[in-house]
Parts: sequence; C-alpha cells; structure tokens
Amino acid sequence: MHLISEYGLGDKNTLTQYSLRHTVVEQIYNTGLCYYPNSVQKLFPLDKTLLRFNIESVMGVSLLDVDKKRLGVLLVMHDSEILAANILQDVLRFFGNRTSVELQLQNCLGNIPR
Repeated sequence: MHLISEYGLGDKNTLTQYSLRHTVVEQIYNTGLCYYPNSVQKLFPLDKTLLRFNIESVMGVSLLDVDKKRLGVLLVMHDSEILAANILQDVLRFFGNRTSVELQLQNCLGNIPR
C-alpha cells in the first residue's frame, strides 16, 4: 500500500510506502471500521507509527470502490482518547466515501502512482 497523503503534528508527507503487517492500518483495511478509544499501542505493539507519535487512540474506515474492492484507509490518530466518537465515525464515513470516489477518478486519469 502506498501512502498518498499524511498530515500530523504540523508536517505533511507524501508518497511513502510501508508494510501494513501487524499494524492498526491493516486491521482497519481488513475490517472496514475500527475504533480503539485507548491503549492502542498495547494492541499493536509492532506498529512503529503508534510508538513514534505516542498514539493513544485511533478511528478509521476502509475506502471501497463501487465494486466493494478495498482502495485504502482514512483514519484519525490521537495522543489521547478520541472524544465524540459517534460524530467522528459519521465524519469519517462521509469523507471516506468522498475520498473513495476521488481516488477512483484519479486512478482512471492515471494520477496515482502504482
């Protein structure tokens, strides 16, 4: 999986590639919607990103195309507990659907590296 965009702690990174194995991203990718309100590092001790940024909580959704094929994930990480989880879940689903449409369009136009 390629990282198309990442923003956190005032920095934006683009076009990074890393292994999903044993990460919270892998879990979100495979299950659709995940919410870990606290202690996420204990659940995914091999996830270096969680350790690097001292992440405490995560919520994310899988991005799906029109055929329900997985395109990627959209997620939020926080160094404390994520509050208003119900609202965030709705926001992630809304923007996840919009992001999926945009990814499919950009893929058709050849704008996404493989």
